This record gives sequence, C-alpha cells and structure tokens, in this order.
Amino acid sequence: MEVDTHIISANSTSIRNMEKAFSEVGVDLDAVVFSGYASSLAVLSETEKELGVVLVDIGAGTTDLSIYIDGSVAYSSVIPIGARHITNDLAIGLRISLESAEKIKLFLSSPAKKQFKLEEEEVEEKTERTSSDEIDLSGLALAEELRKVSKKTLIDGIIRPRLMNYLR
Repeated sequence: MEVDTHIISANSTSIRNMEKAFSEVGVDLDAVVFSGYASSLAVLSETEKELGVVLVDIGAGTTDLSIYIDGSVAYSSVIPIGARHITNDLAIGLRISLESAEKIKLFLSSPAKKQFKLEEEEVEEKTERTSSDEIDLSGLALAEELRKVSKKTLIDGIIRPRLMNYLR
C-alpha cells in the first residue's frame, strides 16, 4: 500500500490556547484548518487546482503559501512577514504615523493610473508619479505634510531589506 500525504504541523500549546480562548467566549470549534488551505477553498476552483497553481495569501502578520499540483497541496509554508510589517517599516523609515505609512503603501501597490478614494474625495493628478525618481505624495493628504519621497528610498531602502531577510 502506498499513499502520498502532505502533513501540516502546528504547536499543540498554541492550538490549545486558541481553543480555550474561543470556548471562553462561547464559541465551539469543530476543527482547526491551515489558513492557506482555507484561503484556497475560498478563491480557487477545482480546475485551477488540477492545472497547478500557487496561492499566496498576504495577511497582516504572516504570508501563507500553498502550491497545488494535480488537485492536491504539494507544498505549504508560512512566512513570518505580512503587510503590517511593511507599514511599520515605512512609518519608522520615513518618521511618519502608521496611518500615513498605510496610505503610502496602498498608493505604491496600486496601478499608476488607478485612482482611489481617500477620506471621501477623489485623488486626481496630485498622486501621479513623476518621471524622475521622486514620487509626488501631496494628493494623499498625509498628516505630516510629506510631499515628495524618493522611490529608491521607499523600495530599495525600506521595503526590499525587510523582504530579503526572509527570502535568504
């Protein structure tokens, strides 16, 4: 007899503490599921899983990675870095509030031509990236009145070093 399995392990103390916390607020757990697998149930079709797909679920504190081959999980991992870490690094590196750092992170992650709503006002040409290394942030209405910042400073000086620590 032969079987292919994929085993996901977790700290039993952490699981018990989580179960205890839920029971104290009156919530009964039927099962505990790896969050990368739960994400795949929510967003992937059976066809995608059969064809093979990589699912990357970036959360606030961790990033879950699941690789599907022939309809089954072939690899899974949790990387101990999430979007909140990038926001914190931007806040520290630029000496701004977490709220302002979050606005900058969202601006950087949006397509250059995309406009998004901030505080019920449409942000127009003010948020367009300039042709040089400078990024115009004046349209984001940051509390610190930060107007321009170097793209190289943001990407190469703040964000990339955090990510590279976990990819080595």
